[in-house]
Amino acid sequence: MRLLCGSYAAAITLLIAAMAPSMQARAGGATSYLPLNLSPEIERKIEQVLILGGEPLLTRPVPIARVMQALPKACERDARLCAQVRHYLDRYFQTLAVTHASGEVDAA
Repeated sequence: MRLLCGSYAAAITLLIAAMAPSMQARAGGATSYLPLNLSPEIERKIEQVLILGGEPLLTRPVPIARVMQALPKACERDARLCAQVRHYLDRYFQTLAVTHASGEVDAA
């Protein structure tokens, strides 16, 4: 009976260990993406950071995490570009913020 209980405990421990990475991934929340309609200037800068960071831009929208991953390597080559992109991305890491707004005016 003791051996049987021990094997159940081992099986449960292995199951929990196998589930731990997926539980951590869920706890992190959804992945944030940059908006599709960025200004051409910041879009070009983000593309440069991704290229300098060895992260080719293949799809849109671009995950913010991917840009953050490329930043350290890009900062080694172009500190000014890096600072500009970090400043732009700071708005996405605040608790409450307006990250993007646009408007249109029409007069007749």
